[in-house]
Amino acid sequence: MPVVCALDIETTGLKKETDVITVICLKLYDTRSRRVVRADDLNVCLAREDAQHAETEMKIYVRTVLNGSDKILAYNGRSFDIPFLSAWIAAGDTALCQAWQDKTIDFLHEAKVRINQYISMDKVAKDNALAISKIATGLQAIQWAQERQWQLLVEYCSADVDVLVQIFERALGEHGLKMVGKARKFGGDGPPACITLFVGDELQCVTEQPCQQPELVPSQPVASILQTADDIDSIFG
Repeated sequence: MPVVCALDIETTGLKKETDVITVICLKLYDTRSRRVVRADDLNVCLAREDAQHAETEMKIYVRTVLNGSDKILAYNGRSFDIPFLSAWIAAGDTALCQAWQDKTIDFLHEAKVRINQYISMDKVAKDNALAISKIATGLQAIQWAQERQWQLLVEYCSADVDVLVQIFERALGEHGLKMVGKARKFGGDGPPACITLFVGDELQCVTEQPCQQPELVPSQPVASILQTADDIDSIFG
């Protein structure tokens, strides 16, 4: 079965050279059954404090999952999540970072490349009438990490992945994913730039131009069958 690993990370800041990852949330999504088949919420801070090499084991696990997934799904992942993760797992291994970037579906990147717009994930969720949206901000996540509010931090990170999966499902559907840029500030009163993205059977993003206005039917929460077995071979089999 084609498996997509939807992921999000929280960090202490924006620079992978000086800041660190605090939490990683992974959800493995089976594109045939349209279900999340495994979910992992990983607290890197607590693993780093463990004397029994828990962080090393966590790095091996994350690397195995990302290597084994057919695609990686992340929002701003090509520029942020993937470089952070590859530097954490194998600093200096540019080939690993590039391999993960090459198979990452990143809707923020697609909008930047196609219409030169940075569009927030929360805006995309609202513009497509998704049933869920972000529950906090990145700045709040940094504060929770400083306060060691791990449950709140994990819930926020996991909820972002849920939103990401819903966005992905919209792109898989017949109407596609509408991405609308900001209103024009200067030089005309025309509508903002807009594209409709589709993810096809080959799990590649394609664009329909001009932007179509899809019928926005509120989506339902993603169905999940969560597996807790340690052996992930069955998921990638």
